[in-house]
Amino acid sequence: MKLRKLALAAFVGSMIALPGIAGADDEGTIKYRQSVMKAVGGHVGAIGSIAKGEGGSADHMKAHTAALADLATMVEAAFKDKVVNEEKSRSLGKIWEDWDGFAKAAGAMKEATAALAAAAAKGEDVGTALKATFDSCKGCHKDFRAEKKG
Repeated sequence: MKLRKLALAAFVGSMIALPGIAGADDEGTIKYRQSVMKAVGGHVGAIGSIAKGEGGSADHMKAHTAALADLATMVEAAFKDKVVNEEKSRSLGKIWEDWDGFAKAAGAMKEATAALAAAAAKGEDVGTALKATFDSCKGCHKDFRAEKKG
């Protein structure tokens, strides 16, 4: 039932996003990126909580890691259009100045999250894959995301 709710939420989210696919403006591009990255953060937070034994279950771990792996496939494309607005976004212009580096970092995230999802799906210990996933997030944020203001 919970997987059904997750699937429904994903479907509704995709339907909301569809009208903007044809030609998003700069503000829409930033909002979309932020939505993708907030979804990534939500799943990472849930995965961390499950790994610490704070809640959730093995089935939840499978669902969150699978969703995270799916989202990771969208990160590079979400940043393809060069849109920088330091007042509305923490994305650094370095993303587009070093696109190959950014694409490599996004690729590392895809690989790490795929390995994490595969381990969770098999019921294996996810510790090593979880560390690799967190490291891939930190690596990209270190180089391509501004610190929080305030």
